[in-house]
Amino acid sequence: MKRLILSILLVTFALPSPGQKVKSKDVKRAVEQGKVAGITLLIGDQFTPDTNMEFDLQVKLDDGIVVLASDHHLLWDYATVDVDNTPYKIKGEFLANGKGIIKPRDPSAYYPNLPVRVAIELAGKKVEKSLTPLFCYPNLVIRRSGSKGTSGSRGGNGSYEGAPGDRGEPGENGERGPDISLEISEEEIEGKTHVIVLLEGKKYPIDPSCSKVMIVSSGGNGGSGGRGGRGANSGKDKEGDYTRMGGNGGEGGRGGNGGDGGNITVSGIAYEKYKSILQIESLGGSGGEGAFGGDGGNGKSDGRSGRTGTDGKDGRAGQVVIKN
Repeated sequence: MKRLILSILLVTFALPSPGQKVKSKDVKRAVEQGKVAGITLLIGDQFTPDTNMEFDLQVKLDDGIVVLASDHHLLWDYATVDVDNTPYKIKGEFLANGKGIIKPRDPSAYYPNLPVRVAIELAGKKVEKSLTPLFCYPNLVIRRSGSKGTSGSRGGNGSYEGAPGDRGEPGENGERGPDISLEISEEEIEGKTHVIVLLEGKKYPIDPSCSKVMIVSSGGNGGSGGRGGRGANSGKDKEGDYTRMGGNGGEGGRGGNGGDGGNITVSGIAYEKYKSILQIESLGGSGGEGAFGGDGGNGKSDGRSGRTGTDGKDGRAGQVVIKN
């Protein structure tokens, strides 16, 4: 509640007073002339890994007027923005409302307590803030998946007068999900007990008081079948009448089968303690859709449309084994 009140007050003081209209061209002139009294970074004290976070820049001009970069987007053109420990450059990656955005990596990248530093320089003024990670996830999904099957190519159209279209290619089957091993433990980070999920040598810290986590090995989805080719039209005589039947459309390709889910092995003495916040599942991939058949060609009587290909089968779930 205190943080919410402080945020409201901060935004309130950052906005110009009612009736005060500031033109972007005046802001631009002031910045180019170096008439900037100070800058303030509007951002919280913590960030949540794997969750985007917006920030804004408050600029106080020499005449006392306060403006926001989200209102005057040109300010970002004059600002140098550096963000450490994230995979993306911030400059130029703004949301539609003109705010900057932090795009953190997944939780394992910030174990046990790696901060993100945001630094901005504008017109000779500098501001910097270090944010600590908050490992609080209402719905975190840690997923390992098999590859999706490639979709089949479309069948060729009839290659001569009245010829049938070719059948569409079948979709490829999805890959089986990987077998994974998890170890669940607990560890104190900054004075608070966290659940630690060890997966593939990486540690994922999770605050158990505010988190729900789903860990999944899923098979890849089957690829869609390719559409059947169109039947060729009949030829015509001198009077413009068709001379034969139109070609039938090619049959649609069948969908690929979904891959089976991988097996999951769970160990660690802390699992029983925290299993209420941990959902561990192996899921089969979805079967790919069968494609529509091709259209029949025109003729004395039009060719038939090709049959729709069959859908692929869904993959089966793998085993989840809990080791004591």
